[in-house]
Amino acid sequence: MIPIRPSAALLFILAPLLSFAAPTFKNTAVVKTIDLQGPITTETTTYTAQLIRLDPGESTATEFEVIVGNDEHMRAGWFEAREKKAGKLGDELAWRKGGKIEGSSAHSYIITLPIPLQIDSSITLTTTFVLTDSVTPKPATIAQNEDQYLLWKGDAGILSAYEMEIGRVKIKSPTPQILSYSEPPTAYTQSNPITKSGAVLTLGPYHSVPALTSTLSVAPFEVHYRFNDPVISVKELKRAVEVSHWGNNLNIEDKITLSNTGPNLKGHFSRIDYMRSKSQRKFPAQVLSDLTMRLPPKIQVPYVYDTIGNVSTTHFRHSVSSERYATKIRAASRLPVPHEKEESVLEMRPRYPIMGGWDYNFTIGWDQSLSESLRKTVDGQWVLGVGFLTALQGVQYESIQWDVILPEGARDISVELPFPTDTAPEKYTHTTYLDTLGRPAVRVIKERCTEQCAVPVYVKYTLPVQANLQKPLAVTVAALSFFVGAMALKRALPSDRHRGGVAIKEVKKQ
Repeated sequence: MIPIRPSAALLFILAPLLSFAAPTFKNTAVVKTIDLQGPITTETTTYTAQLIRLDPGESTATEFEVIVGNDEHMRAGWFEAREKKAGKLGDELAWRKGGKIEGSSAHSYIITLPIPLQIDSSITLTTTFVLTDSVTPKPATIAQNEDQYLLWKGDAGILSAYEMEIGRVKIKSPTPQILSYSEPPTAYTQSNPITKSGAVLTLGPYHSVPALTSTLSVAPFEVHYRFNDPVISVKELKRAVEVSHWGNNLNIEDKITLSNTGPNLKGHFSRIDYMRSKSQRKFPAQVLSDLTMRLPPKIQVPYVYDTIGNVSTTHFRHSVSSERYATKIRAASRLPVPHEKEESVLEMRPRYPIMGGWDYNFTIGWDQSLSESLRKTVDGQWVLGVGFLTALQGVQYESIQWDVILPEGARDISVELPFPTDTAPEKYTHTTYLDTLGRPAVRVIKERCTEQCAVPVYVKYTLPVQANLQKPLAVTVAALSFFVGAMALKRALPSDRHRGGVAIKEVKKQ
């Protein structure tokens, strides 16, 4: 997860630290594709590698090493690796961080190969980094109807742990309106180091690049391009998941702080200009007028409100077919998926158009059947699978707080995360109405997320039979205590009729 062009001195340090690594591959072809998508950038690198050496006593290789720079490593919101066969990508491969290279800013990632490789065998692997905080608006302030331009700064070079025969880099802009870009050096090239064709910049091809040597010594590489969509970030998303075994209900509520991080609005907002552009179907690029949120299938009574009240400008479509959602759920085979090819879609128009530099706070929530996300294992343990966040396409998430509130009495709680987080899951007690000792809860916090993080998080716990009876018994005891107390109070205090009778007798005696 890192863009970097190491200097000669850095390479001198890296070489003795990494050259010992065995087995040794040779990258016969490397293609790096940088897809500029506004607030996020997707870097996909395809390695065609051949195993050329093994350590004595070893017959196969089981791991492949990827080297990235510190900038990519720090800005990465998602990383995955897959094998590519016949033009199709396979399942995700296991990987681990190899750690920071001592004496440098580079980082190592170790990918577990799908099958052990023998000498002279070849394999094609694809790695994907999804980076956040990739662009800045330039100019930083524009009028309401002006075009929006962004400046991307990043690593457009290829840094390989192994010798590379040939490699090239493609930078894809969402529009062909590219105002300017950096001029790369001619090292390792045999012709023009950069060409432009429409919305694509091609760097290279690069030939015979030594191991641990970047193809680009200019850092960072810059591209100034036009972007026709609003630049949206979620500053904070707080998700609360509440589990109810008695009601067979799963309630999910997200509190979202949305921000338009594009160019700030110059001057005042004009409602007249906005309505005119709306009637002409020519919305300014920097204006966010609607949102589309993908939600789980079979949800019930979704609701949206903001600081003023209910947001009625929404349209909910129940259980829309989605192979993308199905693929993620199928990967989590530990849970039953009765409607695996479906998802729900909620389209929302904010209370006001969100201009550059403006924020919007709102809350979205829904209920769904608990049986859709919960199952019981043979050893009596419950397994709950809930998505980590509400996916918004092309949006970066700065901070996510994910809380799950389990039934009172749950114990032996553990959390399985599909990605590394900044801190370990935190356990605490949540107390609400009708609780006695409080409900156990788990909190997960992660910085820098993308829509790819909308994958299930699994929580395992046990719930004894007596825990299921704890709340009904508490309600019963409370009700009985109330009635017994009322009866005792009535007997202890004389009634008005009794006090009146005594007074009448005293008057007659007089």
